[in-house]
Amino acid sequence: MQSPTRTQTALFANEKNGLVKINNDSTVEARLRAGNNYYMYLPKTDELLYLNCTFIAIRGADMKVLKHTKGGSVVTNDLNCTFGYHFANYDTVNFASFSYREPCELYVQQKVYIPEEPLESLFLDDASK
Repeated sequence: MQSPTRTQTALFANEKNGLVKINNDSTVEARLRAGNNYYMYLPKTDELLYLNCTFIAIRGADMKVLKHTKGGSVVTNDLNCTFGYHFANYDTVNFASFSYREPCELYVQQKVYIPEEPLESLFLDDASK
């Protein structure tokens, strides 16, 4: 078995499971998949939702609440409820009210690679170091 190259070591040495924010712009639908789970954070009310994307349409997705905490306390009255997440309003959501859109952050858990050294160093010739 070959030992990893310097590039492989730099890129993949610190592989961890992490959260990646996916609603940075209106192309969030390209990052959602039906059947996958997501985390939504509502900063104004300090709520964290663990969601399952049950359906994706052209303009939005149905998100089912699997777990919910508010201010660190468990909320159970909306478990298994589904709400719509609209792609055009990617950074806000109607969660607690149909008339009020609150800011939201949507995350997916995936492998994250944290390089041990700056990636720019991989482009330098060894002789220049």
